[in-house]
Amino acid sequence: MDEKDEAKKPIRVYLDGCFDCFHFAHANALRQARELGDVLVAGVHSDGDITQHKGRTPVCSEAERYRLIRAVKWVDEVVESASFLPEVELLEKHNCDFCVHGDDKSCNADGTDSYRFLKEAGRYKEFKRTPGISTTDIIKRLLLATDDRSCAAEEGDFSESKSSELIQRPLAEASGCLEISPGINRPSENCLMSKFLAKFASKVERKDGDRAVYIAGDFDLFNEWHLELLEKARSHGDYLIVGVHSDEDVKTYRGDRFPVLTLLERVLTLVAFRVKNQIFHKSDC
Repeated sequence: MDEKDEAKKPIRVYLDGCFDCFHFAHANALRQARELGDVLVAGVHSDGDITQHKGRTPVCSEAERYRLIRAVKWVDEVVESASFLPEVELLEKHNCDFCVHGDDKSCNADGTDSYRFLKEAGRYKEFKRTPGISTTDIIKRLLLATDDRSCAAEEGDFSESKSSELIQRPLAEASGCLEISPGINRPSENCLMSKFLAKFASKVERKDGDRAVYIAGDFDLFNEWHLELLEKARSHGDYLIVGVHSDEDVKTYRGDRFPVLTLLERVLTLVAFRVKNQIFHKSDC
């Protein structure tokens, strides 16, 4: 291959993960990885590997997680049952130039660095991890929302104030990944949403003659069922508009402990999927 052909060669980036209980930090990781190259190959770990290395069974099955990651707008290819200990041979097999991961430490069941072989080979890069939310955090919130006793037995004393802290803390911490200067006054949720959406959104303009379809819901804990619902709605027209219910509205029909995710978190998760064209939420009114 001559220098001219080499210059035209697309940069292929590899990013792997569990992607369990898909949330906006997963979305932001995929977005950041895609910005480092031209093609993003996402590796998704199997149920067995997650159980072995994380010490718990994933909430969402591997089939569900494969389907969701394929639908994310920044993902070009998916590797199923991706190794928890990626080696150079894996990158070569999928024609990837390097692997990328957040700056949080990732270890195997034996406590060793999951990416040590790629680091030694100079085929590894990092980006800033998105603070404020994690799959573990979501599982704690879900336990709080559904069964106080099971949560208390697992995690200790979880009062109503603790529940509120778990839900509100991400809003306070999210400013860190947007490089908002810390101060006495935290940014409002609408302010944070606007800043995140500026990075996440890729609004498609509605064309003359397009048949628009509108669907609304809470889209809490976005999953395969939500994706299928949106795909069916999209099949009825050319332009899909998705409405997302406010936290206050969700509480009125699901109870005070819902939604599990805030409006900010739900919108930022939803916007990662390519099936929709436009999203409306309460701050649009």
